[in-house]
Amino acid sequence: MSDSNDLKQVIDGILRSVAESQNFDSYEANSDLNVDTGDGFLGQFITGSVKDKTTGEIINVVIKKSPKLAFNNFTFKNEIAFYSIIFPALRSLQTETGVSTKFDHITRYFSGSTDPEKLYVAMEDLRLMDYVMHDKKKYLDQKHLRYIFRLYGRFHALSFVLKKQNHDKFASLVSETVQIFEKMGEGLIKVIEPCVVAGLNGLVSEDAKAVRDKCKELADNLSEHFFRACRYRGDYSCITHGDCWSNNFFFKYSESGQLEDMKLIDFQFCRESTPVHDLSFLFYSGASKDDFDKVEEYLQLYHESFCHYATEFGLNGEDLLPFEILKQDWKQYSLFGALMGIMLWQIKLTDKEQCKEYTEKEGEERSVEHLDSVMGKSHQSSDFKERTGNILIHAVEYGLF
Repeated sequence: MSDSNDLKQVIDGILRSVAESQNFDSYEANSDLNVDTGDGFLGQFITGSVKDKTTGEIINVVIKKSPKLAFNNFTFKNEIAFYSIIFPALRSLQTETGVSTKFDHITRYFSGSTDPEKLYVAMEDLRLMDYVMHDKKKYLDQKHLRYIFRLYGRFHALSFVLKKQNHDKFASLVSETVQIFEKMGEGLIKVIEPCVVAGLNGLVSEDAKAVRDKCKELADNLSEHFFRACRYRGDYSCITHGDCWSNNFFFKYSESGQLEDMKLIDFQFCRESTPVHDLSFLFYSGASKDDFDKVEEYLQLYHESFCHYATEFGLNGEDLLPFEILKQDWKQYSLFGALMGIMLWQIKLTDKEQCKEYTEKEGEERSVEHLDSVMGKSHQSSDFKERTGNILIHAVEYGLF
């Protein structure tokens, strides 16, 4: 049997599971067997649709399948646990409490498999609902950043509320996840290190000498700094998104260009941790230097949104997460987001076709060395030097290490 026939059988089976999840007794399934890769690194994407022959309802589906990487067994486990167990529990919490404005900024999930031989997640195709991704090569402007910080305030408040009201339930939910960053730590460090060195080499002005000296210590002791920032040891944890860069945000705009809605996707790295890990991840992988200088304003926006949503559950947000604790944790743990941001700017500034040189390889060919040879081409660009240099300067000036 040909590879295309094998793939069609797999996709037909997945679309059948989607139809069954929606209780379609009689349906028609269609799929586009062209595999899309390049925008992300942990999945291959295929689109399809299921039509209910009785009602005429059409569901447009995007299927994320796993390439052959060992750690994807864990990442797909996390994502399916979030969509099928964790978020339904958070949705029920909102329904039972009767909050006026529910947090429902998560893509619709249909089915998934954690079988190592056929890892997949089937979700609604947001692109056919007028949602779009932000241009990954561009900064997120203040309008988007303010919206995202407020949205994460509400998202994180949900699990803080659950932990306060039913700690055993919260603990049960987080036990469904795997600490992927711990498992991938050493491999990530090998990818981050050349990015930090390249950013450091871009700081050539005499005024940057003090920053260069400080950042050399960071580069020389990267593993120690990474794990210190990655491992949260405080009391103010929640269920985090985990992979908070612009390719995992889908935006919807009005005809006049106003931002109307946003959906979060890709929860393969979700885990129990500090909200700072999500916020710093999105901030340093997307914001400009001007916004770095306003970091406490963004934290205030986040905290106001967090507290406002907590009141809908009859709780005091400042008690759940004191603002001073949030600022202290930013100082202690946001270096994690800064390092991930430096690594991600390498990816974001690499063209999709170049990314495919890595994402479409199999097995051992997908090595750190091969990744560096493909992504490392961006290190010489002025955009990469500007973005990573600004992150390093801010990290030193703000005392992140």
